[in-house]
Amino acid sequence: MSNYFVGDIHGCYDELQLLLKKVFFDPNKDVLWTTGDLVFKGNKSLDVLRYICSLDRSARVVLGNNDLLFIAIYLNIVQFKIKENLSSIFLSDDILDLINWLRHQPFIQIDKSKKIILSHAGIHPKWNISTLIYHSELINEILSSSIYDVFLNYVFNDKVIDVLFKSIDFENMNFILDVFTNMRYFLPDGKLELLCKLSPFYAPSHLVPWYLKSNAIPDDYKIIFGHWSSLINVNLPSNVIFLDYGCCWGGYLIMFRWEDNKFFKVKSFFKNK
Repeated sequence: MSNYFVGDIHGCYDELQLLLKKVFFDPNKDVLWTTGDLVFKGNKSLDVLRYICSLDRSARVVLGNNDLLFIAIYLNIVQFKIKENLSSIFLSDDILDLINWLRHQPFIQIDKSKKIILSHAGIHPKWNISTLIYHSELINEILSSSIYDVFLNYVFNDKVIDVLFKSIDFENMNFILDVFTNMRYFLPDGKLELLCKLSPFYAPSHLVPWYLKSNAIPDDYKIIFGHWSSLINVNLPSNVIFLDYGCCWGGYLIMFRWEDNKFFKVKSFFKNK
């Protein structure tokens, strides 16, 4: 049995399948971990969703910001000019099943025996393992509930239409969601800075990448994440593994095998998706 970690797929189904063949992935005994953002920018988001969903217990998924955007577009919460390939997804017979599967996925995956933490964007420096689990379960509870549309309407439009939900602390939940799915930098005062997507080589000097701040995670844990494609060629702490090499932008789809610390990659099939 091997554990494979793949970076942001973004609908790049053909590249994913080539990578899986390259490592002789066997869903009957191996496990595929994904860093989130399964869908959106590539040409075959529907195929990616169907495949990962079909893996069942052989897949360990975390949600990314684009997965949430995908759900919000489906609900018509976000008005977004989408490519034809995405429009066809929303007309597919199994779209509701796939949306329901997607919104029931967690925001953090932790394997305490292997000392692994998987998140789309990273971890908040002040959160320990128990806090990570608690916050992920908190967001999962509402996203998998009957009012998930109300929550996403707040996330993307900053409003709650129904007064019945005014007592729910959506602001705190949105902050947790930003940590798991949008985080890159912190300001000097400790607040999140969500606008800058630049590599640390080019970012304003007062911004601190989340992975450079002291954290509450034991040193023997590996933290695996994606989300930040401009981190390519940036030196990271030895216990941090980054896997988003911008396949959807013409870069590479990257995979990491846990058992021997070996990386694999395939080049994007298109220069511009």
